[in-house]
Amino acid sequence: VIADPGLTAWLQGQAIGSALTLTHMPDEPDDEFIRRVLDDSRRRSREAAEWGTRVHHAIERALCYACIAPPNDLAASVAPAVEWLRENVTIDALEQCIPADLGYGGRLDGLCHDDIGPFIYDIKTQATKPDKRFSVWPKSRYQLGAYAQAKAAEIGVGIRRLILFISSTEIGRFEARWIPENTYRSDIAVFDAAFTIWRAQNKYDPRGLVQKQEPF
Repeated sequence: VIADPGLTAWLQGQAIGSALTLTHMPDEPDDEFIRRVLDDSRRRSREAAEWGTRVHHAIERALCYACIAPPNDLAASVAPAVEWLRENVTIDALEQCIPADLGYGGRLDGLCHDDIGPFIYDIKTQATKPDKRFSVWPKSRYQLGAYAQAKAAEIGVGIRRLILFISSTEIGRFEARWIPENTYRSDIAVFDAAFTIWRAQNKYDPRGLVQKQEPF
């Protein structure tokens, strides 16, 4: 529903990168070269997504089972995030589905608490350059805001939001960045507006369909 300029720019970068690295063969029709460029850019995007999924799984396993080491090709990338979590917070749940009472669903990478209170975190992998910071895309704020809203409604206290950034190009580069609490209300407002549009477009309202079961 919401345009994602960051994702669009990244996809365009993948396509441009493919066009710059592939050779336009002699006598190759332009439309055939374009097809190869698009195929190669999709491969790049797929490999980046697969790498991010492997990073998520490696961190989850390392936190659940201290005796299980990450795969050799991921160890240096995930170690800083695992160490930061072990040293700074108490983990309450991993890969937990949010309650669907508000009509939408999702899965938390992690629910934790520290001396200040509870928070949720989301792992983001990004290609980086040494002179540039990790980018917090607005869509990430909206998503975590919606998750925090649903979780806060369940447990009755406010939930902070944290992004754990892991670089896919600078091995070992990591940053834990809090999303400012003063953006929470505006982030929720954007998400709620998008959710309203989604319900109207699909002529479907899932709110209120989840019934809580009475305890035995």
